[in-house]
Amino acid sequence: MKRKSLILIFITLMMLCLSMFAIVGCSEKPATLETVTITNKTELAAEWHIGDADRAVTVAFAPDSFTADNTSVVLTSDNRDAVVADGMVLKAVGLGKAKITATADGKTDTVDVEVLPKLTGIAITNKNVLTSVWYIGDDARMVEVKLSPDDFTLENTDVQITSSNPQVIKAEGKTLTALAEGTSTITAKAGEFSDTVDVTVSVSVSELMGISINEADLKKPWTVGDADREVVVTYNPAGIYNNENTPYTITSNNTSAVTVIENKKIHAVACGEAKITVVAGNKTAEVTINVRPALESISISNKAALKAKWAVGDATRTLNINYTPHDYYNDDNTTVTVSSSNTSAITVSGKTLTAAGVGTSTITVTYGTGENALTDSVEITVVPALKSLSITSEKTLNWTLDGSNSATISVSFDPEEYYSAVDVTVTASGDDIVTTDGLTITANGNVGTATITVAYKDDATIKDTITVTTTVSNPSIELSGNGVTLIQDGDKQGQYQLNGLHGATISLPTVNKAACDNRDDNIILDDLVLSDTEKMALDNNKLTVSEKGEFTVTYTVKDSRDETKTATAILNISIFRKVLADNGDYSMKEGCAFVEDDKQVVVGSNTGISFVPFNVQPSKNYYAEVTFDSKYFLSADGGWWDSGIGMGHFLPNASGRLLMSYVDKAKTHKVKDFNTTVNNWETDETKDASIIYSYKLDEFRGIVFNTADDNTPNTVKYAIARIGDDFFCFVNDVYVCSVSPELYRNSDTIPGIFAVAMKNDKGNTEATKISYVFDAEAKTKVSTLLKGGSGVASAYVPFDWAANSKNEYLTVNNATEDRGANYNYTHNFSEFNDGMVSPYVYFDGDFTFEWEYKPTDVSFDWEVGSTLEIRTNKYSEPIIKFGVQFGYDWEGDVTGEKLRFIADLRDPDNHGWHQTSYYNKNSGDAATAAMYNNVFSFGVKFRVTRTINEGKASYVYTVIPYTDANKTEGQKIEWTFIDITEENYGPGWDDAAKTVQVLWHNYRAAGEYSNIRWAHTATPDWDAPVVD
Repeated sequence: MKRKSLILIFITLMMLCLSMFAIVGCSEKPATLETVTITNKTELAAEWHIGDADRAVTVAFAPDSFTADNTSVVLTSDNRDAVVADGMVLKAVGLGKAKITATADGKTDTVDVEVLPKLTGIAITNKNVLTSVWYIGDDARMVEVKLSPDDFTLENTDVQITSSNPQVIKAEGKTLTALAEGTSTITAKAGEFSDTVDVTVSVSVSELMGISINEADLKKPWTVGDADREVVVTYNPAGIYNNENTPYTITSNNTSAVTVIENKKIHAVACGEAKITVVAGNKTAEVTINVRPALESISISNKAALKAKWAVGDATRTLNINYTPHDYYNDDNTTVTVSSSNTSAITVSGKTLTAAGVGTSTITVTYGTGENALTDSVEITVVPALKSLSITSEKTLNWTLDGSNSATISVSFDPEEYYSAVDVTVTASGDDIVTTDGLTITANGNVGTATITVAYKDDATIKDTITVTTTVSNPSIELSGNGVTLIQDGDKQGQYQLNGLHGATISLPTVNKAACDNRDDNIILDDLVLSDTEKMALDNNKLTVSEKGEFTVTYTVKDSRDETKTATAILNISIFRKVLADNGDYSMKEGCAFVEDDKQVVVGSNTGISFVPFNVQPSKNYYAEVTFDSKYFLSADGGWWDSGIGMGHFLPNASGRLLMSYVDKAKTHKVKDFNTTVNNWETDETKDASIIYSYKLDEFRGIVFNTADDNTPNTVKYAIARIGDDFFCFVNDVYVCSVSPELYRNSDTIPGIFAVAMKNDKGNTEATKISYVFDAEAKTKVSTLLKGGSGVASAYVPFDWAANSKNEYLTVNNATEDRGANYNYTHNFSEFNDGMVSPYVYFDGDFTFEWEYKPTDVSFDWEVGSTLEIRTNKYSEPIIKFGVQFGYDWEGDVTGEKLRFIADLRDPDNHGWHQTSYYNKNSGDAATAAMYNNVFSFGVKFRVTRTINEGKASYVYTVIPYTDANKTEGQKIEWTFIDITEENYGPGWDDAAKTVQVLWHNYRAAGEYSNIRWAHTATPDWDAPVVD
């Protein structure tokens, strides 16, 4: 049996295990738990006290195939003295904080909880002190309390102390103050717990607290003859002290007015003031009493108002009474009686009267009785109530304001016989639109609509109204000011005209504006429109116009009361050229300012040297010309001794600094860097070596000047131009010279006038036909005058010894694409000084000068050929000769076709440094012969370059022969002369670094000169022509 029992037990256990395996095996629970999360952390972390209910912990799993049914969770607490975990439930067992951890399959989550103490009671701990004897006036007492448990203190717990009878004991915080005799329950409360104690306040029987008297009764009005008054004393505390057990005294400080009599009474003796003093023990009470004189009279002071029209139903009226003497009597201290003789008309209540019905009543005011009574009276009539009033005049007024708008309102009444205009009030809903004076209304100058109400004075519901609408018409505008004129006819009739100069400040006219009703302050300038804001600039009513032309300024004014009402004035401004910058020596001839450009005339006021720039922007490309007119200027007889006319290039920011050029009465042309800032006023070339001059332009240069007579003045057309780095001078459209001082070419410049003796007692010079153009126009003008550049070539006649150079053998051609600037010299037997040609170009620094030469007819002789000479501006011996010579055999054979290129430096003693290259057509050397033939067939290019370094000049001379008609360059020949100074080369050679000019010397040789060009640099950009 025992064995069978064991077998059954074993089988049962096996089946049980198989069942559990089957259950576990069928679950879809994954192999790994990812997270466990406490889901009610907020509830668990909420405030929790000892004794509060247990709290259940709920969790969630991820993935959600894990559930509370198939997953074991263990809760633990790190502070079991505060919180213990019982399964999934937390219990608060003590004070403190605990971290609760939920653990499942190695995954955890935590929540922090805290168990707080719980208030269990409050007790007043010093009741024995509070209930001890306490008198009024004793020190305040403090309420002491204890809270349970000890974790609660007065610092962390709200405890309220209250008094059930605050008139006896005041509770303020924990402080109690005894105020009066009695008992109060003092309660200390914290939360739902409280404790109480009854506290009694007593009066000390050992001390009189104070006394008082019946002051209000004693201070009532009191007149001599009135009954005596009793002084009543009251004690504090009243239950202990009284008249029987407490003696007191009464005194008066002015017994002539008030005396103290028996039975503790006082008596009014005469008019005056007395202080009554009551003393009981150490306590005092006082009152000041005035005894007034007898009332002399009474009178109704507002009789006129009471007698004014009064209708049944109108508002009540009040009597105003004057008392004599008024210093002692008034409504507050004097009692009068008021009666009505006809209460069916007027009823009385105190001093208030009521209009009860139509009729008349006498209202009487009485003081006192009997024969000594004082009275006054007034008779008042009550009329029937006004039923209606109506305005009988126009009730809708529309006024266009003109300064005189006014009207008087007519009114009718029902009943008519009792009422008139004096019984109404007139008000305006918009007192800014109209003002009222009785029934007269007047527009006050504003625009809008006002409602005028005429109402019965005592009943505003009885009324009638009218409306007044005010409008304005358009204002007017006029312009006035110096130079402003009204256009009288044409399509601009009614507009205004003003003339001005471009760039000059023009004062705009005054705008005179007027309102339709002469209230001109309402008219404002609404708009001022410039016709061209790019060219017109306005600042503080000053207008500047940058260019000449026709412009307008349109003014619009509006009435601020109605901005749709406007007026417009158009100012037409004709802007003429302001040819001159501001200068005291020059001005526009009267009547010649506001005219077309070609009619403008400039006059000068200076008898000496004067100059003025034109009113133009600085530039590097411009052409400007002036025609000077004078009867005596340049005339053969009576000419001015030191007169001259010309122009200048002005530095824009250097007052008194200009590159001037002019022709004087001897027709000598001069150019100078004129600098008045260093007192450099000299114009005599013999005294100032820097002056570049050309003598007798008429005789030596062939420039034609007209001769003045009594009817025809001299006219000289003088022009200057600047194209990039080159500054040109022209007289009567003939080229004179070109210069390029470094100071000026490195800055933009401004053209202007330079003259000597513009004003003279023999006759004044006028500058007329002033014109200037810029940029492309300027380049075109200069190119035209110079024939595309060729025109710089001129016969070189510095003095009469070279007069034969001015002959017919120089042919200046128009520039062409192939030859550029060019000329031909056609004579092959000119003597040495007869064939000089110069571009009259002056160089003051580094420069490059280049040309092409092809001989066309040569007389083979000694030094025959073409050379370029470089000379100073003093026309002295040439510093350098550079070019080609033909025919002469420098070994003695004068026959044969030969040439040589030369570079010849020569000092004033005719000593020279020579560089040469020889070529003989018949030498038998093919290369030499080819060179000779190519020069005659195709020509040769020459170039001279100067550089200046620390005051020392170096020159490079380059010969570039052409080898075919396409001007293919052959082998270059180049000579270099470095640092040409007196130290290195001998006396006179410092001139090589000064301002120099160039000229060609044609000696018994004819030839073609082409592609003449130069640059004021040793490294030119030959892509740009000298003259476009």
